[in-house]
Amino acid sequence: MYTVLWEQCKLGDIVKWSKGNDLAKSVLNETKSGEDVIHYADLYKFNPVVTNVIHWSESGQGTIIPENSLLFPMSDVTPVGLARTSTILKTGVKAGGDTLIGTISIEQIAEFISYQINAIPGKILPLVTGTTVRHISAGALSTLEVMIPTKSEQRKISDFFNNLENLITLQQRKLELLKQLKQGFLQQMFPQNKKAAPKVRFADFDEE
Repeated sequence: MYTVLWEQCKLGDIVKWSKGNDLAKSVLNETKSGEDVIHYADLYKFNPVVTNVIHWSESGQGTIIPENSLLFPMSDVTPVGLARTSTILKTGVKAGGDTLIGTISIEQIAEFISYQINAIPGKILPLVTGTTVRHISAGALSTLEVMIPTKSEQRKISDFFNNLENLITLQQRKLELLKQLKQGFLQQMFPQNKKAAPKVRFADFDEE
């Protein structure tokens, strides 16, 4: 048995760069009307790997995101906001302006690269330029060093973190439901009208 070492390379060696276009906030909706789109500001809310969008548009604007692509916001008021990337698993989604698209070569897996880059934000910060508004470019990101194992190991690692993300999402939903349940009971047991009796009481405590 032998171990295959991970190879180090520059991001620019494994991606082909392109950009989104147009797609102002005024043409976005959250009612699932029109095409699936990604506004650059959405990227600040996304996990490293996402399966769906949070905005839609009937304008026809935007650039189709190729499969197996990384998405980077190109500007922000803080450098930390640019030290991130995402990949979307859904096909046919369009990207708006100020979104940098890095399409990964078929030998690599965008999910794996996305998890890795998000784990090393400190390596992106020195690549950010600007003062009032900060920027990141394809040229700068091309110099970012990443570690590459075999494609099968990339898939194994990606699936592992995807499962963790799904578990976290499930627990967050359960937590939100418990918070709503708690708030409902508080409102019923402690009505705003001080003279009103509680709407809910425990058994054996039904006296006035």
